[in-house]
Amino acid sequence: MELMEDLLSHVFQDIDANHLHEPTVQFYEEGCTSTISRKYERLLRSYSNSPMLESVLLCKLARIDFMATEYELSLDRFESALDKARDLKHSQLECSILYGFGNCYLQLKRYKDAIQKFQIMGEIASRNDDQFYQAVSHCSLAKSYASQNETELEKASHQIEHCVKILKGTPKNSEHFSTISLLCAQVRLHVAKSAINRTAAERQLHLAKQDLLQSQMDSITVGKQAAIWLCLAQIHLALCDHVTALQNGIQAADNAVSNTMKGDCFALLSIIYFRLGCRDLGFRCADLAVEIFKMLNYQMKMFDVNLNISYAFLEFKEFDVTHRYQLEAEDVSKITGYLQGATVFAKSLQIRLSSDKHKLAFSEQSREASEILQMIHINRDEADEALFCAESTRSNSLISWIETRFEDDPAKRQILKFFAVSVSTLGMMKVIEEVCDTGIMYSYISNRLFNGFIVWIFHTGDNEKRNNILTKVIPCSYHKLQSTIKMLQMTIASKSREIGIVGRDAFVRDRNALKEDDIEGGSEHSLQGSCAILRELYTILLEPIEKEARIIREEHKSNGAMWRLLIIPNSELFLVPFPALVNSWGQYLCRIWKVSVVSSLKLLSHLRGLALKEDSQKTFLVIGNPLTPTGAGLCFLPGAEREAKNVAALFPHAKLLVGKMARKNIVMEQMKDAQVIHFACHGCWTESYLALASNSDDLEECAQPKHYRLTADEIAHLTLKAGLVVLSACNSGRGRVTGEGIDGLARAFFLAGARAVLVALWQLPDAATVSIMTSFYSNFKSGQSASSALRQAMEDCQQDFKDPFYWAAFYLMGDDVYYSNAVPEWLLLGHFPY
Repeated sequence: MELMEDLLSHVFQDIDANHLHEPTVQFYEEGCTSTISRKYERLLRSYSNSPMLESVLLCKLARIDFMATEYELSLDRFESALDKARDLKHSQLECSILYGFGNCYLQLKRYKDAIQKFQIMGEIASRNDDQFYQAVSHCSLAKSYASQNETELEKASHQIEHCVKILKGTPKNSEHFSTISLLCAQVRLHVAKSAINRTAAERQLHLAKQDLLQSQMDSITVGKQAAIWLCLAQIHLALCDHVTALQNGIQAADNAVSNTMKGDCFALLSIIYFRLGCRDLGFRCADLAVEIFKMLNYQMKMFDVNLNISYAFLEFKEFDVTHRYQLEAEDVSKITGYLQGATVFAKSLQIRLSSDKHKLAFSEQSREASEILQMIHINRDEADEALFCAESTRSNSLISWIETRFEDDPAKRQILKFFAVSVSTLGMMKVIEEVCDTGIMYSYISNRLFNGFIVWIFHTGDNEKRNNILTKVIPCSYHKLQSTIKMLQMTIASKSREIGIVGRDAFVRDRNALKEDDIEGGSEHSLQGSCAILRELYTILLEPIEKEARIIREEHKSNGAMWRLLIIPNSELFLVPFPALVNSWGQYLCRIWKVSVVSSLKLLSHLRGLALKEDSQKTFLVIGNPLTPTGAGLCFLPGAEREAKNVAALFPHAKLLVGKMARKNIVMEQMKDAQVIHFACHGCWTESYLALASNSDDLEECAQPKHYRLTADEIAHLTLKAGLVVLSACNSGRGRVTGEGIDGLARAFFLAGARAVLVALWQLPDAATVSIMTSFYSNFKSGQSASSALRQAMEDCQQDFKDPFYWAAFYLMGDDVYYSNAVPEWLLLGHFPY
């Protein structure tokens, strides 16, 4: 974002407006960002009749907002500035604004929006034959692609190649050459961090070094020289050439003109000193960097410094979470101070942002800082502190959203407040003993210090271990878990192709729909393959704690009831079908346990707090086989329609919507008052929507996505009373993995007010799903809890479909609700159990 100021300074010169630019530089360098903002606001009112100056001032205000992490305000200002620049047809100003706009989207992890802005910037520059802005566009696109995931690295490299071609045609003694070479090097550094192996990373680093060394230092400004020295220091640090990195870093600090550059230099020098074993110098530079960015109110820089310095110091100490009391008390105090500063910033930012998507964008940073804190606490045998630390960053934005929905409902707010207090005290055990006999909470950590799990085991169902929280550290390579989950997904995909199932995935367009009589329960070879992978997942996740968690036990309690297991996963663990894991005795987990999943104890507490008494009449909404538009390319689902009719027949007051009746607008209206909602339809997890009948009867309009797609965003903005939502649609439990879990359809229903959501992890075979859903609701209606009803339905389904592919896709997220007693008796009577 620092390039933004350079781009705007050129625009100021172009329009002869340096009298507006120069007076603010001193204020900025002194950290008086609020003074700058007020000055620009006054100037904005004074020049309301000058669109050019208005646009530039809005852009500069947007940059200040960006630094202060007021991202949504920054986006609004960039939008206003861009509108004015377009009216003026000032291409350079447009490109400058688009650059800032795209970077703001990039910070919010809205990659598609960022890429779109940078592409528009490139198109404008190309039309005007502006080589400089074309290069900036290519570098920005490369950074966007590299930020997404490893699969986009090829696109990033392609964009860098375009930029290098432009660089070759640029005079070496020009400012533009040094700026483009610096941008290229910075992007190569970014790509190197995401490279699939060390060789690929080193190649990018050496190329970045070559780009920078071409600049003629005597022909560029001192500030630009500092930026190049700093980048060289970063490259040598990545190459583990710490002495050269230190020399370059000191050279950068000596040449630094702006306080922002000085802060960056001290932050990097701190890491280099730690790598060289100079503890005191490392902390001194770290404190200087934090002080500078605090003065400038550059909050994201403060977060990065706190996190990176913590990593650097722990790497210097060769920190190992399993080696108890490895750190001195003084060092622990210093590092936890940095990390707590980082987590507090991330939480406060999530609170300030209004959009749930934007809140989620910073969940990963918050989780990363929290994970290091957890490791330090575990290292010092502070298991409870580690547990609360893990809880502190889970489901924050989701819970914040739920709380804001009940600002005008004092009764619900009081209940939610009670539950929130209970989960923040040592009464955390009381929160889960209402719903399980054993709880297992995973903190899956994959960072520069450790790969594996921290696991907390809660026993609530027996006197021997009641109220006892056990903790265990399980090393596990990131690749091992990822490859096993990927193998399961590949096996499922292969099975789908093998039998040509009629599936409910809107993402898969072409199917060979077999007659349902032709669908068999799976070959012996396929069954063995599935079970082997499910056994491997059990070996990774549950076998190391099999004894502590008493996973293998008699099938029923003494009173004949089933054992209740609550899984609290994070990250990719949400993609694991826990009920179908195969234990060391060859049993499926659901043989012994009824399993439910929740992303955090805080969320479970809040969901149970939503169980206030509603109407005594249980309203039931069933949607099945909506008649989607021909242009949508989705196949007919006869099994889904039969499933919906079977389910509706079990409940006399159920509202059944099938075919044309399942129009999007009708479904959305009926959902608001329903206490149980069942969808049997096509779903798409990559774009997070359910496919319904179109609102429009017009042949051209009906296939437009807005008329038939019920999106996650639309669901999240509804206000629901539902105790249970069942998404009998392919991959309804999948989505984008974030620091707070899976961002998909299930999360949208929780945001809307649902207490429990039943989802599927893969493509659903139509016939088997009819069987399992009919059985589930029969059990649910008879008085079983949702998890118990699902466990029994899985067992029933195995009589006809042996392969877990057919029955293991479903799992319950959230509270373990009942139909016949949707509101717990203790809550109705006001007798709080804790």
